[in-house]
Amino acid sequence: MHKSAASRTSEPGTTAEQEAYRFLFQAICHGRFATGQRIVAETIAAELSMSRMPVREALRRLHAEGLVILRPNRGAIVRGLSIEEVQDIFDMRVALEGLAIRVAATRCTDDHLLTLERLLDDMDASVGDVELWVQRHCTFHEFLCSISGRTRLYEQICSLYALIEGPMRLWIEQATFKRKRARDAHQELIDALRTRDPEIAERVMREHIESTVPRLVTILETPESRD
Repeated sequence: MHKSAASRTSEPGTTAEQEAYRFLFQAICHGRFATGQRIVAETIAAELSMSRMPVREALRRLHAEGLVILRPNRGAIVRGLSIEEVQDIFDMRVALEGLAIRVAATRCTDDHLLTLERLLDDMDASVGDVELWVQRHCTFHEFLCSISGRTRLYEQICSLYALIEGPMRLWIEQATFKRKRARDAHQELIDALRTRDPEIAERVMREHIESTVPRLVTILETPESRD
């Protein structure tokens, strides 16, 4: 199944273009390339030990996806996401993850709940390590949504997580992060699944995601956070 940028790894049999795309996609999502930064195809090609052509094709694909801007004879620059686009992605998360947990509520087993508890413990143990916490946060939500058994739905949700990993990382770095509040918020999701009630589960998921948006937007609207 599809994974977010935090958990993607190289797969055997991939083409040079696919390898370049994955490398650049992860680098952008992880913040290695900041918004407005120029990406030089020749430099990336040398780093990956490949020709420039697959890197250029990967950049065209990223341009089509809105992550970079291609400029004639000037290479590519990282586009990033506007505040409006971040809000749009979170609106999509509300709808898709709400549906996923609604379906998951009737399919959830005790083993699923035990796994979620373990993943939550992993998240809690990584507070203080932004990179690791964001990765484990993605893993928690992705596993929860996978319980639905809806492959296409799951893949769409994972693709959204890949896009917001950068803003989420910025939020964790700059916000006053409360360890107990973060744990309690995700424990509520597990408890909602434990009820096996689709309506309760969907409501709790929607509230969980919606509560993040105002705090994240405040961080993104702060000028120094976007430098």
